[in-house]
Amino acid sequence: MILAAGAAIPGGLFMPSIMVGASFGAFYGQVLIYLFKNHSYLNIQPGLYAVVGATAMLGGVFRSSISLVIIVLEGTGAIDYLFAIIIAVMVSNWVASLVHTEGRYESDLETDHSLPFLSNEAGRKLLGLTASDVMSAPVIGFTEVEPVANLIATLRNCRHNGFPVYGSDGQRVAGFILRKQVMVGYRA
Repeated sequence: MILAAGAAIPGGLFMPSIMVGASFGAFYGQVLIYLFKNHSYLNIQPGLYAVVGATAMLGGVFRSSISLVIIVLEGTGAIDYLFAIIIAVMVSNWVASLVHTEGRYESDLETDHSLPFLSNEAGRKLLGLTASDVMSAPVIGFTEVEPVANLIATLRNCRHNGFPVYGSDGQRVAGFILRKQVMVGYRA
């Protein structure tokens, strides 16, 4: 799995994740059989532990939840083990979120800056902050129709990265524009 993740060849992470998770799950099932060999009434099935382990590994690596449960149930037909599969996905997502906030593919998108990516949640550093904690004062904005000379003067005189765009009444916020978007329009 480590080789597939780091190689620059199309090898995929989906199947190696299933294999690693199923291997750990089946191993755990075999250990339980060994530990409880005198208790034949328990009916421990390593295959069930393999399915739950594979599901947990996929849930932790890719952070999918509902879709993963449906895929596993459709692929295995193990509707009797729905509760175990749901618990495995929930626990794996929770444990993985303690290690890193994003799944594997989201992490790849964050490191590859060629594609803009906005994550579902704010970073942990931002959770306790309000808008007034991160905004610059005074607020500098633009109207929907702004003379180019005003844009250039504003960009030269302040270091703000984003600007609210006000409607024709000058009070209602009609949108938001970034410095780089204004610069692209200026360069064209």
